[in-house]
Amino acid sequence: MISIATEYVESFVWWILGVLALAVGWVGRNILTNGKRLDLLEQNGKHQSVLRQQDHEAIKEVRDDLRDIKSHLMGRSK
Repeated sequence: MISIATEYVESFVWWILGVLALAVGWVGRNILTNGKRLDLLEQNGKHQSVLRQQDHEAIKEVRDDLRDIKSHLMGRSK
């Protein structure tokens, strides 16, 4: 009877240790994966910022060119 109880306790302890090991592995994997996701999001944000700045510069150039064309045409028609 005592040996059966000991086996149940031992089995339960191993089961708890297995569950704890799986939980630690799962948490570790999620933390590492989330860290990689955050890094990718940060890189994407920086890239989008660079693209936005390039777009603003291109729009400014187009506006400047339009002003030049407008002033050239207005000066010519007078």
